[in-house]
Amino acid sequence: ATDLSVFLYQAPVLTGTMAYSQDILEALVALPRVVAIKEGSWEVATYEANRRLVKKCAPSVAVMASGDEHLLTSYVLGSEGSLVSLAIIVPELIVSLDTAVRRNDLKSARKIHDVIYPLAKAIYGTAPASHANARLKTCLKLLGRLKCDAMRPPIGPLSETDVKALRQVLVETGVLSE
Repeated sequence: ATDLSVFLYQAPVLTGTMAYSQDILEALVALPRVVAIKEGSWEVATYEANRRLVKKCAPSVAVMASGDEHLLTSYVLGSEGSLVSLAIIVPELIVSLDTAVRRNDLKSARKIHDVIYPLAKAIYGTAPASHANARLKTCLKLLGRLKCDAMRPPIGPLSETDVKALRQVLVETGVLSE
């Protein structure tokens, strides 16, 4: 009931019924106002299946990669771009990865991915998953881009151990100087 363009979000497969089934996804992308989908299933086989379905049913609908840890794979399978929060930490690497894949320069793409992957694992692949935004904010603070990394309750400040681990991965990947 809107005249605005609609951008869908595909929830991770582990969220159960929040993720669209193939039938629902097909019906949604057929709607005239749907222009894109943030494909956030966080599972490569599902990403590919959903992308193939969308491109078959509604070729004009953009499928945007969303899994920071498997961005290289998503780009290789095909993507009209990406919506990844890691881009607030390393935007130039996200763009360079996309550019390298579009040039079919997989050697360069893998080198870039080798920097992105440990950052993604440190932020998203560390328990508890609910602290990913806190980790992003702490990285921004460590990089001098944010003065305060405080989170609203119930998420408090990260432990000193977590902050040290994030600093270490930023240094090891060359994103932060010692």
